[in-house]
Amino acid sequence: MGDTGRVCESRIIVAHIVRERDEQLNAKRLAEARASRSWCSVRTWQAQFIDYYNRSQENTHVEVAFPLSALTTGDMQRVERKAREKKKYKNLMAGAQMRGVDEQDCVLAFAAFGDRGVEVMKRPFSNPAYKSIHLRVTREEFLAALNFAIDQIGKPFDSEGASWRLMVWPARPSHKKWWCCALTHAILKRAGMLTWYPLNTLDVDDVVRFVRASSRRIQAAMMPRSQRLAASRVTDRLFSAYPAERGVGDALNGVVDALDTSCRNIVDDGD
Repeated sequence: MGDTGRVCESRIIVAHIVRERDEQLNAKRLAEARASRSWCSVRTWQAQFIDYYNRSQENTHVEVAFPLSALTTGDMQRVERKAREKKKYKNLMAGAQMRGVDEQDCVLAFAAFGDRGVEVMKRPFSNPAYKSIHLRVTREEFLAALNFAIDQIGKPFDSEGASWRLMVWPARPSHKKWWCCALTHAILKRAGMLTWYPLNTLDVDDVVRFVRASSRRIQAAMMPRSQRLAASRVTDRLFSAYPAERGVGDALNGVVDALDTSCRNIVDDGD
C-alpha cells in the first residue's frame, strides 16, 4: 500500500469469469448452489433466467479491482470505514486472510453478487476461472473510479437488471442497486471509459470485449501465485532428501521470487 505522498501507479483491473472454465473447475459448487434454490420464489426464477442467458455467453461475471500498491493509507481507511458502516468488513478481510496468501498477491476488488449485494474484497484472484485485463488511467480517473466504487459498498443486488438484461428490454439504471456488469460499467465510466453507452445496455461479454480492445489496455506480466507455489514445492521435493544440497533449493526459490518481482515491474503497451 502506498504512502500518502507517493506518486502511485495509475492502473485499474477488469476481472472476469470465463463460463466454460468456471463450469469445469467449480462444477460441484455450482450444482450445489442450483440445488439449494427454492422453486417457489421469485428470486429462483430470476436466477433461472440468468442461468439460461449465461449459457450463450463467454463470460458470466465481471468486476473491477485496484492494485493495493496504488492505494494510500487514506484510501484504505475510507474503504474500511465504509465496509464497517455497511457490515462488510469481515468480507473485506476474508480473502487476504486465506492460508498462504501474501498481501502482495491481493487487489482491492469491487463486485456485485446475487446473495450479498455490492462487496469489497482484499483478495487474490486465486480462482483459475478468472482472467484479468489491466487498463491505464490517469491518477484523477483512478481516484474518481475508486471514490465511486467505495460509495457503492453495501448496496443491494439488482436482480431485475441481471435477469432481464437485454433478453427483453434493458432495465432502467439505478444507483441504488447493482448487478455485476452495470457496477463495472459505472466504475469504468468514472475513469473515462465506455462513456457512450447508457448503463444496462451492455452485457458482460460486451464490457469484456470493449476493454480488451481498448487503447488503454496494458500487458502486465505477473507470475501467478499458483505457479510460484508450484515452483517452490518442486524445489522442496528435489532437495528434501539431500540436506547438504538444501542451499541450492533455497537459491532456486530465491530466483523464483526475483523473477516474480521483475514480472510485477514489467508493464508494456498491449494491443
